[in-house]
Amino acid sequence: MSDIYEIKNVLNAYEIKNVYNQLLDHDWKINTPYGNLSIYYPTFKVSFDNSIFNPYWYGFFSGLVASVNSHLQREQGFDLGFYKIKSISLNAQQKSDKFHFHDHRECAHTLVGFLTPEWDSSWGGSLQVKDTTINFSPGNFVLFSGNDLHDAMPVKVNLPFWRMSVGIFID
Repeated sequence: MSDIYEIKNVLNAYEIKNVYNQLLDHDWKINTPYGNLSIYYPTFKVSFDNSIFNPYWYGFFSGLVASVNSHLQREQGFDLGFYKIKSISLNAQQKSDKFHFHDHRECAHTLVGFLTPEWDSSWGGSLQVKDTTINFSPGNFVLFSGNDLHDAMPVKVNLPFWRMSVGIFID
């Protein structure tokens, strides 16, 4: 797979606000990002390498993968076929947080979902996949090859909330 698929409105405004607020109530642990150990950002590992750390969120996001696959079949003629979720991770970003381009070549597909209920494109925070920029849009998901380099672009302004996304890694 070398295409990038944007699946719009997987979650509606009510759902995205509810998910965001529930996620804020969970304990997030602070991990170091890749490379620079002096910069921190919140992450929440739902599952990793077939170990489920939070069954509720694993079930919720697994259901969203099925919904995304239905959207893909209906709207874009693409089907994930028989798939297995390898891991699910949530990330939160604010203005000072930095990431770097990376891939997930151990997985066939990467699915990124935008979970912040309110967003303006002037705030930055877009998703860059190879040479394609996808604006952060609440409730939308993006599917691309696990081999594709990607990164969350910096948030440009101070916000009173998090730019929250989910990464779902699929075989």
